[in-house]
Amino acid sequence: MNKSNTNIIFKFTGKNEFTKNHRLNYIIFLSISIILFLQGAISTWLTFSIGLGIWGINDLVCWAFDITNFVFWIGLAHSGTLISAILLLLRQNWRSTYNKPAETMTLISIVIALTYPIIHTGRPWLAWYWLFPYPNEMALMPNFKSALIWDYFAIPIYFIVSLVFWYLGMIPDFARKSKELTVSKLSSVYSKLSLGWNGNSMQWNIFRQTYLLLAGIATPLVIAVHSIVSYDFSVTLVSGWHLTIFPPYFIAGAIFSGCAFVQVITLLKEYFGAKKYRISNENLEKMNKIILTFSLLMAYVYITEIFFAFYSGNKYELNLINRKFYGDLSLLFFLVVLSNFIIPQLLWFFKFRNSKLISLLISLIILFGMWLERYMIVVGSLKYDNLVGMIGFYFPTVYELSLLFGSIGLFFMVYLILIKVLPMYSDLEIEFSLSK
Repeated sequence: MNKSNTNIIFKFTGKNEFTKNHRLNYIIFLSISIILFLQGAISTWLTFSIGLGIWGINDLVCWAFDITNFVFWIGLAHSGTLISAILLLLRQNWRSTYNKPAETMTLISIVIALTYPIIHTGRPWLAWYWLFPYPNEMALMPNFKSALIWDYFAIPIYFIVSLVFWYLGMIPDFARKSKELTVSKLSSVYSKLSLGWNGNSMQWNIFRQTYLLLAGIATPLVIAVHSIVSYDFSVTLVSGWHLTIFPPYFIAGAIFSGCAFVQVITLLKEYFGAKKYRISNENLEKMNKIILTFSLLMAYVYITEIFFAFYSGNKYELNLINRKFYGDLSLLFFLVVLSNFIIPQLLWFFKFRNSKLISLLISLIILFGMWLERYMIVVGSLKYDNLVGMIGFYFPTVYELSLLFGSIGLFFMVYLILIKVLPMYSDLEIEFSLSK
């Protein structure tokens, strides 16, 4: 791709466009993120000190806010590398707008997601002892039939592959950064991270081949790993969970919420930290088209779930569907359909697809809807047992809400720091297009 075509990827804005107001907004947003993280850390400490009794969980609704947050963050983590890898395999040049934010989102989200099952144990200092598969004198071995043990193997493997994929893509940009910076210490750090990259033709050939190979490995790995996460639910006999549609359901939901979140953090990157480039309307429109497509796919999944309940004739599944239309889950179900299907249909209109403000608002609404969907799956199915009279009541406490907002604060705190430290846009990928 010629240098003259780089405006397809980004739009040059000039050096002086980002004023003191942008820097002030960055500081304010970073400060809010730090405050949210600190209050979440306090709630975590209180949970460890007092116990899980400060949460709203009970014997029936034993999985609640923390597992909802786990599924939500792990979906975002799985979608980031998948989006970047698929766009690379399809030779889409416009991936340079989104690949670095998406891959960074993966690494941060997967670390946040893994904290929730550990907190849920109540004794995190023993979590490794309960999960790590080793024989011992007490004849204690993890149950390999449990899907939670499958997560223990699958998610770390995915994290390692994602980390290597992210780091490999950053090597050329680390080399560029080391030459641009005048501060010797930072320049030395970037120089070491670049592993002696000088950009000759042999290095670029090896880079392209290795990068494509890792993308080919990461794509099926993401699908396999998130299918395993769905087995945490579908291998049980709980009504609303014991469904064969859950693996593709979770994968579609992960990509849907991941595209929305990538759209959000990429626009934030432009607003708070970009010095040279802005997202072009063409790239904004392409990502919005993907979001619109997966919105329709999510609607198909919702219809399929209802069809399975009526086709099977299972009274417990029918009871769950009735609760979504007329019962205690009706408000949640309406908000989920509104957020994940009805509102995204605005993206059919060219004016909305090319508006950054509208795109940001729709993406935030989708994220809200996808979190509600995970909450409805987890809590809604557990509240009613198959035995008559076994009805549980659950309402989140302030500590659980604090953990949720703390994880959001942790994500944006780390992300906002990274966009000032790491090269989040790849000039070299624009100049030396991998599609050649």
